Amino acid sequence: MMSLTLAVKRLDALKRANMLAKNPDFKKLWRQKQRELIELLQAGNSYDELTGELL
Repeated sequence: MMSLTLAVKRLDALKRANMLAKNPDFKKLWRQKQRELIELLQAGNSYDELTGELL
């Protein structure tokens, strides 16, 4: 399971990316990524997309 600190950092980063994006497609992408992360956290089976390791 992902640590609370790491989860908060990732959610904050996605929120900032969404706020700073000028292109509506990127805004949509960052919102979708944020929803996906929340769903992973709620399911309790999150993993690092880059390494594939469970968090």
